[in-house]
Amino acid sequence: MYMRRLPDICTAILLLILTAVATPLAHGREKRDMPFLETRVDRRNVVEGERLIYEVVLYSPDPNVAGLEMLREPGLAPLPYTQSSPDSQLSEVTVDGRKYFTAVIDRYFLGVNRKGKYTLSGGEYRLGLGHRVKVDDPFWGPMVRNQLETLDLKAPDLTVRAAALPLKNRPEAFSGAVGEFEVSVYLPEGELRAGEDAELVIDIVGYGDLTGASLPDIRKMLPEGLKFKSMTDNRSHYVKDGRLGSEIEIECVVCPDKEGTYTVDGIKFIYYDVEKGAYSTATAPEIRITVGDGMPSDGAPPVFIDV
Repeated sequence: MYMRRLPDICTAILLLILTAVATPLAHGREKRDMPFLETRVDRRNVVEGERLIYEVVLYSPDPNVAGLEMLREPGLAPLPYTQSSPDSQLSEVTVDGRKYFTAVIDRYFLGVNRKGKYTLSGGEYRLGLGHRVKVDDPFWGPMVRNQLETLDLKAPDLTVRAAALPLKNRPEAFSGAVGEFEVSVYLPEGELRAGEDAELVIDIVGYGDLTGASLPDIRKMLPEGLKFKSMTDNRSHYVKDGRLGSEIEIECVVCPDKEGTYTVDGIKFIYYDVEKGAYSTATAPEIRITVGDGMPSDGAPPVFIDV
């Protein structure tokens, strides 16, 4: 059990929570005037291998949100999941002509590794709303006191259906990634000379999870004369427009044999496109690499000194 604070609530509200007497919210209000929770995933009908974002969203007609406590976690098993940071700052929205203050109070990354139907049960939360009320204290007389009202909310259940990845037309070099991706290739700035190592960067980025994706065989995709020496890859994730995005940055060390112009094309990444419902290939635009003759840029030969 924990208490989560929304970052835009000031210190005075925090003190309100610690010092106020909590009283239950009055019953009998019209439903449209009450706070409620919404659960959502970026897609309900998926294929195995997809990664989803599951979010619990608060809608409150009252902006005086003082805190939130989880009473029971969402039931997300048997899907593997990890919890992520929510966007808990309140923002104003209009729903069915009514104004609400909303925030993502919980967020999880879900893995759908097998086909099937999965029911995700919503968690339970206790919402605190802070108010200043006038009271007639028997000792101090009329005064303003902080009061915390609480309301227990249940997040609704939702269902996700996962289909199997098709075997028909599955390419042999399929990376295992599911989503929408693109590939680019570039060289960091600097002059290239024959016989010297250079860094070639391949970037794979898009919507979906690239954690377990296999890398393209870059060694076979390099032109003759541009030797492959080594490579490292860095993988990262982010959330954009309510969807899971990820990136692989591959740093390759290459060495040109001799001066001339080298064309790097055909860097391909094969994935399953969830929008098209088919296997797809992302291909990087070609780049041309100009390599000097290995002499210093001023044209002077190297100087060797015996020691």
